[in-house]
Amino acid sequence: MPEKLRSSRDSLRFKLHCFGFVKIQRSVYVYPFPCIDEIVALSERLGIGRYVIVMIADIIQGEENIINEFLQKGLLTKNQLRK
Repeated sequence: MPEKLRSSRDSLRFKLHCFGFVKIQRSVYVYPFPCIDEIVALSERLGIGRYVIVMIADIIQGEENIINEFLQKGLLTKNQLRK
């Protein structure tokens, strides 16, 4: 993403953090539920939609640590994991 869009990029990161996303790499964030429409809308509103890629992953290596973070944040419950 071009440096001139730094403030928009920072705003996106801030919003992701506020929503409870977990950062797993430099610019890679995960969330336990589908939210493609919300991310697309936010990135478009910030003017950086063409630079944001959304993926849905079934398997993430080391996902136990990520799941524990979502449990600690209260975004997931143990009952939801059993489904």
